[in-house]
Amino acid sequence: MEYVDLKYDEIDYNIYRFVKIHPETKKPAIERIHPKLTPEEKMRELEDQILLLANEKYRRDFVMVNEVVVRIAAERILNET
Repeated sequence: MEYVDLKYDEIDYNIYRFVKIHPETKKPAIERIHPKLTPEEKMRELEDQILLLANEKYRRDFVMVNEVVVRIAAERILNET
């Protein structure tokens, strides 16, 4: 195979690398590169994960409290009749 036609910027070489060219389809086989993160990027990623976990816990707690409030309100309505 002499060459393979690719569109300009079709592959981001900062994220992917060539593994091989498929002989029948003439398409490149690529794999994702796992870049090394700087300490600042690692810190930011950890902060994002903490925020996501806190948000999930807040939602779970909110739903639980909401269910209790609805149950208490339903009991009061039933007791009034």
